Parts: sequence; structure tokens; C-alpha cells
Amino acid sequence: MAKVFTNGCFDILHLGHIKLLRYAKSQGDTLIVGVNSDASVKRLKGASRPINDEISRIELLKSLKIVDEVIIFHEDTPLEVIKKVKPDVIVKGGDYSAQEVVGSDLVKKVLIFPIEEGHSTSNIVAKCNKNLKLSPTYTLDQYILNSISSLELSAQEISTKSALIASKILATHKNGGTVYIFGNGGSAADSSHFAAELSIRYKSNRTPISAISLNSCIPSLTACSNDFSYDEIYERQLGAHLRKKDMVIGITTSGTSKNVLKALSFSTTKLSHEKIWLLTGNTYTLNDKYSIFRAFSSETAITQQIHMVLIHLICEHIDTALGNA
Repeated sequence: MAKVFTNGCFDILHLGHIKLLRYAKSQGDTLIVGVNSDASVKRLKGASRPINDEISRIELLKSLKIVDEVIIFHEDTPLEVIKKVKPDVIVKGGDYSAQEVVGSDLVKKVLIFPIEEGHSTSNIVAKCNKNLKLSPTYTLDQYILNSISSLELSAQEISTKSALIASKILATHKNGGTVYIFGNGGSAADSSHFAAELSIRYKSNRTPISAISLNSCIPSLTACSNDFSYDEIYERQLGAHLRKKDMVIGITTSGTSKNVLKALSFSTTKLSHEKIWLLTGNTYTLNDKYSIFRAFSSETAITQQIHMVLIHLICEHIDTALGNA
């Protein structure tokens, strides 16, 4: 009898959850589901979560015929539950590699089930937050609450991806590479801000990191716009400078800026997936061409706020790693 294990918060049960559970059940005879406790969810997702308490979430899962057993865990990961249950297979939803999955060394097989686009608790909450978009009646208190809510929804993504991006920047620095960053409008300002904090200073007087904001060179931008196309302003510059030891970070809150996406697409011809990053909002559709950070907000201004929190946390990681060296 093959035992299959999967886990999650299952805060607001939705189609993505159901498809994950169906797939997990199909991989064995018994499906055991680990569920984060309320305290665990709060640590991972922020003070506004969970939406539904642990008793409600457990009872909903138990009501599903495809689920054989539900076990609550209070830690941040289900490692202790996995050790106790001793499953044959672990099924995990998301864009993880099998080696990244907690408990992968304790089971015969780890299977990754792709995220069901458009279906997540965070997206459901974000859709509710759309009702608070700026309008004549949109008060300061509402704006602050919307900012806090979106930041809390993005907390786990910020925590995980900031450490990952920082590690890639440090590896690029160690190999003598350059980090190229770019965006439009407010994202262009964030790009220049990010490059300055890498190459000059964030908090500590550490070794400078080679980082260039491609939107800072006015002659290059205007020449390319005039002689070729505005859509090519970053792709053209990367064509001149990009090397295999470099790294690329494009920023577009909407995920639709043609010049940013064209530059990222060009980068895939020279760089591996983990060295190409897109910072965007929650309306962008995931793909496997490059690595992605998605802020859980569809509002441009709040997405930019979340991007700046991410950028500063990346710099915190780098300052810690390099110290005053």
C-alpha cells in the first residue's frame, strides 16, 4: 500500500488545491495531508492570515473523499510529520525542484505538481482588495490597510526569493560578472536605486558589486528609440554587454512591458534560468524561461512598494554575507 503525502495551508480551498489533491491521490493508495496550524500560517503568511482557522480547514479537507487522513503541524515545515508518517511519495505544488522539497531524502519519490494559474488563496484575497483601489472615496486608512495586506500576502515570497536572488548576485560577483537591471517609469527609478545600493552602498561599507541600471544612460535610450525601437532599448544594450558570467533583473509591475520582456527573452540565449529574474505583480502568468518574483498586488503603486521591500531585503542579505569586506 503506497502512502502519499502532501501539505499546505489550504486557507481558502480552491480549484488549484483540488487538482493537487486529485493528482496526489492518483500516485498511491492512501493520501495523507499535512496542514499548517494557525500559528504556523501566521508566521509564514503574515498577521492577517489564516482567513479560516485550523479546525475549519481540517474539517473541509476531511470532507473530501480523496483525502484519507489529515494531520496538523505547528512547525514551519512538515518534516516531523513526514518522519512519523513515513510516506512513499511526497507531492508538492509549486515551482520547486525535487531536491528543495522538505523530506525529499526520506521518501522513494518526490513529484512536483505545477501551480494552477489564477487559483490561489493570495489571488482570491488580492481580488477582494481590488475594491479598495484609489478613488475619491479611497481614504488614507484604506490605502494603508491595502498596503499592509498586500505586503503580508507577499511575505513568504519576499523571504524566499530575496535570499535566492541575493545568492545569485553574490555568485555573479564572485565570478567577476555584472548585474544588469532595468525597468520603465517608477520601475526605472527602482532599477537605478537597486544598482546604486549594490555598487555603492546599502548599510555597510562592503566590497562594491558591479551593477548597472540600463535605463540610466540617456544617449543609449534615445539613440535606440530613434534608430530602432523603444521596445529594443534594453535588448540592444544587453546585446553589446551581456556575458555568460553576468546576471539580469527586469522590473515591470504589470508584466507586460515589451522592452523588459524582449530583453529577458534575449538573455535566455546566453544565461541560465536562475540568472534571469523578472520582478512583477500578481497579474503576470508564470513561465519556465526565467525566474520570477510576483508581488501579491494588482495595484501598481503597492506592487512598487513591495518591490522596494524585496530589493532592500536582498541588500540586507548581501551586506550580511560580505560584511565590511
